Amino acid sequence: MFPKSLFFFIFIYLFISEYSLKSQGLPDVQQAETELGRILMKLKLTNDDSVRSDLNTHFYCLLEKTIRQPESDTYPFDSLKSLVKITSPDKKFRLYQWDIPTSQGRYRYFAFIKTFDPLAPQIIPLTDFHDSIPFPDSARLDEQHWFGALYYTIIPCDSGMGKYYTLLGWAGQNALLTEKVIDVLYFDQQGLVHFGCSVFPDFNHGTNTRVIFRYSASTSMTLKFLKSMNSVEKKGNKVKNVILFDQLIPMDPQLKNQHQFYVPSGDVADLFIFENHHWHFISGIEAKNSK
Repeated sequence: MFPKSLFFFIFIYLFISEYSLKSQGLPDVQQAETELGRILMKLKLTNDDSVRSDLNTHFYCLLEKTIRQPESDTYPFDSLKSLVKITSPDKKFRLYQWDIPTSQGRYRYFAFIKTFDPLAPQIIPLTDFHDSIPFPDSARLDEQHWFGALYYTIIPCDSGMGKYYTLLGWAGQNALLTEKVIDVLYFDQQGLVHFGCSVFPDFNHGTNTRVIFRYSASTSMTLKFLKSMNSVEKKGNKVKNVILFDQLIPMDPQLKNQHQFYVPSGDVADLFIFENHHWHFISGIEAKNSK
């Protein structure tokens, strides 16, 4: 049997831990989920940008407090359909993301990254800088200058000197234009987060640090990760780690570079294949071979 003194110390530890959480103003995760859901419902119902901003500030602060609790790391938040939650496959971090429409028909993006370092976990807020980046396709960004998007796929990649993460995301812009993006996230030795990296050597002369697809909001575009698919060149062989996406074309040749009029070609797809730490571009495969 354990000595009484051990039970006493365990009781004191648990009491202090609970008191510490309360003294920090950290809410119960389940109760917080209910309150966060109420705020999201109010956000959905209002058309007033000022009210929407106040509600979003309340949501932002409560979510940040909630995810400081260790039990939130695996908590599903299933009732919060508007909150996008995604954990990296290697369990190194989790992304919490949401968007807020404005009365002008645009979107603003918000996100937290929570790292799972057992010694020094971090909560990193991301600031949407989407509309103020001069050259977003080639920019190198950080948490305060973020190309706002909602990521739905995280792909861990070996850089040869460490690890980076390839992100696939959606970024609705307005009633006419939608974007999808292949972005790159990595952490430096100080734990600071960075977005964008030159890992697309044979796409657009190798100048891209991310790949942005701009197309008509009236259509949909495929952008997905495949662990393997039939080889483009050799029938029967498989290639691994592929990003497959529709080839976009203007509805009319005279509408070239007016991306709100771009749609998928329907019969042709493009690829990135991961080899030697980079994403290598292959253009113009038949869509039927990509299934």
